[in-house]
Order: sequence, then C-alpha cells, then structure tokens
Amino acid sequence: MSTIDEAPSRPILTTIDREIMTDFEIEMAGFLKELDRGHVITFGDLAAAAGRPGAARMAGRFLSKHGETLPWWRVVYSCGYLPPNNPDAQTEKLHEECVTVSNGRVIDAPSGRFAKPPPTGRLS
Repeated sequence: MSTIDEAPSRPILTTIDREIMTDFEIEMAGFLKELDRGHVITFGDLAAAAGRPGAARMAGRFLSKHGETLPWWRVVYSCGYLPPNNPDAQTEKLHEECVTVSNGRVIDAPSGRFAKPPPTGRLS
C-alpha cells in the first residue's frame, strides 16, 4: 500500500510500488492530497488535473483501489451526486467540512466546482 508524505508543499508519494500505481495514479493522488477541506471536485476534474481529461472512469477505478489513504469523499459525479459505494460515510465527512448535501447530492461547498458564487449585494 502506498503512503503519502504530508509535507506542506506539493505532497509527493514517498513509498510507491511501481507495479501497482501508474504515473497517472500518482498524479491523481498528489492532486487529491492538495485539496483543501470542503473543496469538492468531480471524477472528471480529478482525471483532467492529472493530465487525462475524459478519463473520469479511470479516476473512479483509482479511488476504488487506493481511496482509503486519500480524501476520497471530496470526489463526486459531475451532477453532484455521491457515488453509491458509501454515501452515508461520504455525506458525514462532507458535512464535517461544511459541504451541504441533500438527497445524496452536493448542493453547496466552501470551494470547488459546487461552491455557490458570493451574493452581489444588490437587490433586484
């Protein structure tokens, strides 16, 4: 199993079994470790950040294999729905990070794709 260095700069994988993790997977792991609390992304966002736009399914497969050592709960489907593998635990972890989840879907997050824009301060 791989471990992630907790250094404040760009985290790097310190122990890697090259037969298990590809360069793409290493990039995804590094990106996930950089996410701030409450920053919610999609599987497609994760794949694109690691250099493979359009590889959302590969990102999902990666998290199913290596997610236990990463902040897996910050990754959802493009429409905001939580994956079906462990929605109760994911909802709980997201709530701890001030993410609003309703009926299995991210409604609002402090940052990331699902963050609502700040109010303009003008009334119509």
